[in-house]
Amino acid sequence: MNKSSALKFQPRALSRAGVLRLLGAFAGIALAAWLSRSLSPGEHFSLLWLPAGLAFALTWKYGFVMLLPIMGGMLAWGALAQPHNPWVGLTAAAAEAIAVVAAVSALRWLLKVRRWRGIGSENGRLRWLLNFYVATLLIGALLPALLGALIFKLSGQFGSLAFGELAFVYWVIQALGTLLFAPLILSLLGASDDDANPIPFPPGFSELRITVIDALAGLAVIALAAVIFWLRRSGNDGYVTIVALAYLPLVAFSAMTQGARFNYLILTLAAVLMSLALVLTSDPIGSGRPTEPALRKEVFETLVLIFCGTLLAQILQAISSDRARALARLEDQAMREPVTGLYNEFGFGRWLDARDSQRAWLLVAVWFGSQERIGFLLGPANILSARRQLARQLDAYQPKMLATTEPGRYLLAFSDDARGHDTVDALFLALKRHQVPRENGDMIDMPGRVTVVRLPPGGGGSATLMTSTLMALEAQTAPVNAQRPPRHDLTDDLLYRLADIASRSERVRTWINEGRIVLFAQQIAPAQPASAEDPLLAFEILARLRDDQEQLLPPGVFLSIAAELGMMAQIDRVVVSAVFDYFRKRPEQLARVRKCAINMSSASLADPGFVSFVKTALAERGLSARHFGFEITESQAIASPQLAQSTVSLLRSAGFAVSIDDFGTGFATYDYLKRFAVDEIKIDGSFITGLTNPNATNYSVTSLGLDEEIVASIVRIAHRLNIRTVAECVGDEAVRKQVAALGVDYVQGWCVGRPVPLGQLFE
Repeated sequence: MNKSSALKFQPRALSRAGVLRLLGAFAGIALAAWLSRSLSPGEHFSLLWLPAGLAFALTWKYGFVMLLPIMGGMLAWGALAQPHNPWVGLTAAAAEAIAVVAAVSALRWLLKVRRWRGIGSENGRLRWLLNFYVATLLIGALLPALLGALIFKLSGQFGSLAFGELAFVYWVIQALGTLLFAPLILSLLGASDDDANPIPFPPGFSELRITVIDALAGLAVIALAAVIFWLRRSGNDGYVTIVALAYLPLVAFSAMTQGARFNYLILTLAAVLMSLALVLTSDPIGSGRPTEPALRKEVFETLVLIFCGTLLAQILQAISSDRARALARLEDQAMREPVTGLYNEFGFGRWLDARDSQRAWLLVAVWFGSQERIGFLLGPANILSARRQLARQLDAYQPKMLATTEPGRYLLAFSDDARGHDTVDALFLALKRHQVPRENGDMIDMPGRVTVVRLPPGGGGSATLMTSTLMALEAQTAPVNAQRPPRHDLTDDLLYRLADIASRSERVRTWINEGRIVLFAQQIAPAQPASAEDPLLAFEILARLRDDQEQLLPPGVFLSIAAELGMMAQIDRVVVSAVFDYFRKRPEQLARVRKCAINMSSASLADPGFVSFVKTALAERGLSARHFGFEITESQAIASPQLAQSTVSLLRSAGFAVSIDDFGTGFATYDYLKRFAVDEIKIDGSFITGLTNPNATNYSVTSLGLDEEIVASIVRIAHRLNIRTVAECVGDEAVRKQVAALGVDYVQGWCVGRPVPLGQLFE
């Protein structure tokens, strides 16, 4: 929008389109003046002055450069229509120039002044329309009316009328022409980005798409105007007043059911018909076509009917339009998530319903973790900004649809073509290395898990089904070194398979919620058999789950399902509470415990309230933290080093021992020994089994001495840091002697004991 003052505009070179626009405006103004005067019931009296509305619309939309063709068109019309009275064209040109300058400047000012919103309080069409009335009827039409009355009075053109009567007649002509034609022309011109002023109408002709009810209402208005036309032509003017009583309610009904353009078009046609009826009567005002507007009852009645009908219809239509836009905004807000502004699940469903069902789509789910994990990584104060940043980063890939169904989970849609597949692959690779900044400026790893489902052509498919399918497939992650995520075709077989998995998952969920978790334990013994006489026990707590048939499910079965269900944090808390309750009731057994190690999942690692829960549960039962410890896997530490470092620090400061499980399998293993102040590391079993069976290792190098060197190196560095070592998967005495010779402190495996119920361990 041009931000210059009302009377100042920046000169710029006119393009060919600009020159054609000026010429068209020149011809349009001259033609509009000729039509208005030709279809008027008096020689110098125009009931519907079209140039007033056209001049305002052109100036409002294209700027004050339109004053040139407006004044030129009026001068040309005056020279052709009144060649012997040059003051007629001069008066009309000066009056229109004053009218548009005053009205446009006043409306600009009224719309900018926040304290003055007119009667309409919303920033919509009603506010624009009511301020338009103030600017045009009270300012834009009044000034040219005074000027025209003065010139007419001085010229002696209408000697029988007083100055006030002349001014009133001129005001009626100018006001009615602007009121009736300016909104219509603006609605037909539409809005564009280079408009000099904002136009409260969308671009194009979309609102001309009408329904049957719209058409019938509009035809009824035209039919009623035609009846008035016939009554005047047939000399039955006495019935016009009765018929006119039905005009206003019919116009009101039509305005509330139609779009702006169609409504304004119907109003204009009806007004032209009623004005034409006066022109074609045998004696419209006096005899023939008088030169002075002796306002008889018929003319006054028509003016009032057109004026009131136009005001009523425009205001009601603006209210209806603003209400529809407000409802649309509310509906759109209901479809969007308030923090990021992206579609929510309802908006995702609307996109599914409105999508092009003739083509296939790639639905991509990106999972960054729960809101608690994001908050723990970045700090609670940065959760909202982080979610907005993630949304902006995903939007940079220009998806056809972007939604978020819950904090940390985003849904994207791409076309199933070469470009769409390339974009998904690029997104997948970028999210594997994704980082976000913390408050102190440090970059922290926050990789996103990507799941892709190909939605085939055809309709159907609810948002709930699609979201559930994508969430069910999240556990089926791509290999670590994959360059592209796997694509899953949304077929009936896939849905049946996922439904079966979901059914089993729900059974596991039920058993967990029913408290069917059973505590097992596996002993940890000193590596040197000679020191096995230690009366204190060290062991690791292992969880089992009882099903409906009282059978125990192994951890590899139910823990993977629990992880998919997002219940690992719940299981960890249940296990912690159960262990503490067990030893609260058996203090004599607790006195024999050197260390009770409890496994902690990545979900609890990302839960900022987990450590507080553990401390509170311990204090409520009156137990000491020195008997207990927690184990986190090295893969968890690698995936979230900041989380691991923070959690380890909090647990150790509370008095708990901390171990790193599966040690030696990750990259930069020794670096983590420097970063984490832990009490114990458990050497991964793959290195232990490789001591006597080199072919059991997963590595391509199968030298018999390689695993031995790795174990010896881990032990040597751990002892330098005063960290105890535990060898996992020690199956027999031979392996136990070998790891003892390498300096390992403790062993765990079938050599010293298989997993047994916790109570049996103390028997």
